Amino acid sequence: MKASAIKLASAVLGALCLSAPLQAQQNFSDDAGFYIGGGIFSAANSDCSECEYTGQALEIGYDFNDIVGVEVKYASGESDYDDELNIQYVGANIGHDFNTGWFRLYGKVGLGSIEETFTYQGGCYDYYYCVPTYTESYTSTGTTLGIGARFTLSGTASGLYLKAETMGVAYEDESVGVAFLLGTGYRF
Repeated sequence: MKASAIKLASAVLGALCLSAPLQAQQNFSDDAGFYIGGGIFSAANSDCSECEYTGQALEIGYDFNDIVGVEVKYASGESDYDDELNIQYVGANIGHDFNTGWFRLYGKVGLGSIEETFTYQGGCYDYYYCVPTYTESYTSTGTTLGIGARFTLSGTASGLYLKAETMGVAYEDESVGVAFLLGTGYRF
């Protein structure tokens, strides 16, 4: 059910992104455009002191104008204990460039799916007690909020960009997960 919601949201986003250039060409030709990028992230969970992850992220998005955009993001990382984290996000990017073209401050709201996979190493203790290695997964899907800033190095809305953003999600068990991302990419 949760995976199908992410797939449906991705399909809707894809359809919007494909139709947007036709709609935006007349009114927002300088402000509309696709972007693609990647970066590194750090994530933590408020309920787990050992659940600190680092990894890499990929993103693709479309700015309809200088205020509204949509974005899909995938991130994957590991903890110091070789536990794995996968994040999928689809949502709106709402902000403004303050009439600069090269700087954009934005807020994010969307649907995020987080999967944590823990591997417990087995072993034998005192020659009598043995524990097998096993894996346990935890998945949560929910509303994701965030803020960020994007700096385009060309001095216009298009070109190579740098970004910094933070995103948070409330888990089903009422704990909070937070991720901080530093990235680079290209806006067409």
